[in-house]
Amino acid sequence: MKTDLKVWLTLFSRATGICTSVFRDRELLFQTDERQWDYNLPMYLASSLPDVIPEIWYSQSPEGLYFGGVSIPWEGEDSRNLLFLGPVLLDTCTRKQARSLMVRLGHPEPDADIFVMHAERHPHISVSSLIAYLQLICASITGNGFPEVPNLPFRWNEFFPAKREPLREIEKERTPGEGLDLQILSLLDHGKVRELQLFFNEAPIYHLPEVEEATRDFELRRAYMLGANMVASRRAMDAGVDPAVANLISDSVITQLLQARSLHELAPVFQDFMLDYTREVEKVSAFPYADDICCEISRYVITHIYDRLSTSVIADGVHLTPSYISKRFREVTGETITDYIAEQKIREAAYLLDSGQYSPGEISTLLQFSSQSYFIKVFRAQKGMTPQEYRKRKK
Repeated sequence: MKTDLKVWLTLFSRATGICTSVFRDRELLFQTDERQWDYNLPMYLASSLPDVIPEIWYSQSPEGLYFGGVSIPWEGEDSRNLLFLGPVLLDTCTRKQARSLMVRLGHPEPDADIFVMHAERHPHISVSSLIAYLQLICASITGNGFPEVPNLPFRWNEFFPAKREPLREIEKERTPGEGLDLQILSLLDHGKVRELQLFFNEAPIYHLPEVEEATRDFELRRAYMLGANMVASRRAMDAGVDPAVANLISDSVITQLLQARSLHELAPVFQDFMLDYTREVEKVSAFPYADDICCEISRYVITHIYDRLSTSVIADGVHLTPSYISKRFREVTGETITDYIAEQKIREAAYLLDSGQYSPGEISTLLQFSSQSYFIKVFRAQKGMTPQEYRKRKK
């Protein structure tokens, strides 16, 4: 391999934080990042690729590892090598992702914590950025311009020691099924941006529930996504997003979908517009006051929403006296800290009810209410209905 190509790839890796590897017939020739914690993932991923692959492509494993490749010429010969980019994560690596990956690679489960720790030291890359990097490499090294980058289906090979029984259990947890639509919409309704991103990270094989692997039809997928965009736009407006803002997002999504000419162009659009709408909902539901101390009190309540909260507990958390924060919060917001705690707990309870994951009794316990009857009383005072009535309202 040419020395100047090695230098170019090393500089690219340093600038982007992405490992680049070069393979010839599945043999690793060169790697820019020699970190040991990745368990030879580039080699394992490259070895699981189909025998025939496009000149340029990107793909993702069921565990949420994203990667891509470009076919490059071999010096002095007619054969070509694979320049492998990645793997990368779109966002924070969850322990569920890491555990699934460790099981797949035949490593003990405690290694998942080590993998999460090291993964957090490296940058997260969006799908669109990964595609742009692949196009840049292709244009710079092969001189072939900026071609389209198709999404390559990926399946692990069985040449390394996967533990079959635990793996099946993990995949069962992650497999899309009943309730996924409800979960996504409840996250949007309540402005849970981080949770929605983590959901997408933990379910990278999620392909729109009504148009799964049973069909690869391009027009059917586009039609589904146009409908999903309309529903998401309406839900965002119902949550308080300015109709002009929601319509602006919707118009942009429609343009992207109508301009798409292949399945790989549709692939990232669904997650992108669901996150865009959810971010707008998060903005309108954010704490509306600029006072620094009150903002700190609000942050403490939200980040400790599953704890037993009181004015004294919050005062200890923000290192101020109970009397001071009580007076300051009421002067700025017009309500007591106790009332604010109740509002935020019921807001979280509404999200949990919408997600369909817990019963009212379980939610009462999770949110540290003194009794289920008290939870129902506070919920009715906030929402004008019982938790059961709230859950049934959209059915």
